[in-house]
Amino acid sequence: MTEVEQLRKENQKLREKVASFESKLEEALAWNAQLRQAMYGRKSEKLRVLQTDEKEISLFDEAEKEAKAGEPEPDVSGTVVKAHTRKPKRNRDELLKALPREEEILDLPEAERFCDRHPGTPLVLLGKKFVRTEVRCIPQQIKVVDIYQVNYQCPACKAEDRFGIKGAAVPPSLLPHSVATPTLAASILCQKYVLAVPFYRQESAWAKLGFPLSRTNMANIAIALSRYYFLPLIGHMKKELLAAAVLHADETTVQVHRESPERSKRKKQQSYMWLYATSPLDPGSPDIRIFEYQPGRSGENAVRFLEGFQGILVHDQFSGYNRTRTGHAACWAHMRREFVKALYANPKASEKEILRDPANRKGIAWQAIEKIAAISAIETELKELPPEERQAERLAKEKPLVEDFFAWLDTARTKLAPKFQTAKAANYALNAKERLCRYLEDGRVPMTNNAAESAIRPFTIGRKNWLFSDSPKGAKASAAIYSLIETSKANGLDPEKYLRYVLSEMPGKHFKDNPEMLEGWMPWSKGAQDNCKA
Repeated sequence: MTEVEQLRKENQKLREKVASFESKLEEALAWNAQLRQAMYGRKSEKLRVLQTDEKEISLFDEAEKEAKAGEPEPDVSGTVVKAHTRKPKRNRDELLKALPREEEILDLPEAERFCDRHPGTPLVLLGKKFVRTEVRCIPQQIKVVDIYQVNYQCPACKAEDRFGIKGAAVPPSLLPHSVATPTLAASILCQKYVLAVPFYRQESAWAKLGFPLSRTNMANIAIALSRYYFLPLIGHMKKELLAAAVLHADETTVQVHRESPERSKRKKQQSYMWLYATSPLDPGSPDIRIFEYQPGRSGENAVRFLEGFQGILVHDQFSGYNRTRTGHAACWAHMRREFVKALYANPKASEKEILRDPANRKGIAWQAIEKIAAISAIETELKELPPEERQAERLAKEKPLVEDFFAWLDTARTKLAPKFQTAKAANYALNAKERLCRYLEDGRVPMTNNAAESAIRPFTIGRKNWLFSDSPKGAKASAAIYSLIETSKANGLDPEKYLRYVLSEMPGKHFKDNPEMLEGWMPWSKGAQDNCKA
């Protein structure tokens, strides 16, 4: 080998090494851009938020496709502004119409109802004049109620030395040896599980009202209520849930102390809160949301919970769900999110310049987002249709767009470097193609897993405030309470009213021996709907 040939080979190796380093650097910079976006950037993935240029993004390429026959002119009651018609502002009466209202009459004392100019001449009532409207806040009040039973005795029975005492019926207590009442318990639980106010913060608030209720007392009340009342309700809900044709599933982390001696020694042990929900597009099943605490993320947890379920499970691409003996439908929102990540993976532009650069919006990731948006727009229009009509419309209007999307993506993938985010997003979509298309086969299957994500979001928000559960009992109680609260919200109920309702109705009833009674306390029951509407 000549010296020139040797130098050429060495030069080629160096070129390959430099190219490799450049590729790794590009990948690292892209990953860094994604992390910066995740930490500091806007979290919304809506098109109108992603689009920061002066021109709004259209879902279609051709201008004539945006024209709609019979489109009404802008409503003059609203204010026409750029790109949309602003809704007319609500007046004060509309804002206050749901609040209780009373009148305060400012009247002259009787001694002053005489004319100043003509002493002794009484004034004649002219009428009342409106002055202003005020909103007054009445601070929360608590009171102690001592309950006494009045007893009566029959004198004739007494003369015969018989037991002739009769007393008024005593309502059963909510919890043995506890001062808790349905109103107090519902307030405590909704403060934590609806408004995300931890027990330790509530402790100081109760103390200001003169009631020294400790965080331990509140935790004990939550656990006891779950054991006596909530878990039987959840058991009945689960039977209804497993009988549904379509379910959603999701999971998120939760830190639980004192799980077991082995796990407690680990500083970063992770437990999980699993969420299962019925489909909002299935009129044949009630709206149910059930949380389940488990000390791990094994797919066996889903297998055990879903035993007996024979329908379709909508979820992200977490492999643990593959163990379930169900049909599977993938979530388009998760798939689309991978392309959104790719928008921020351009290491050659700063974060603010990424979407402002028109050239960047012509890339494959942006085209994919636009194509998905066109499909989603049609799906939104079909939301109110019954399942059979929705399926027929999907096949007629959405299926051609879905087939075109995957055919285009399969071709576009060949132009992408495999290590970059857009290629990863394309592979994610193409590998899940069969499951992503599953929703076209059944009008009850949603296009996304948003029902589960929306239901689990209040838990993740609350977790930022209370951080952890102290024990597995506490985590199981939290799961039961979140299940009732989110199911009540899904059925249009006020969570606090619903908790008060069931905690007032269930004590003293033999529902463990007569489980059919539980149906009457479900959030979709007539009693709950009549008494607990939001």
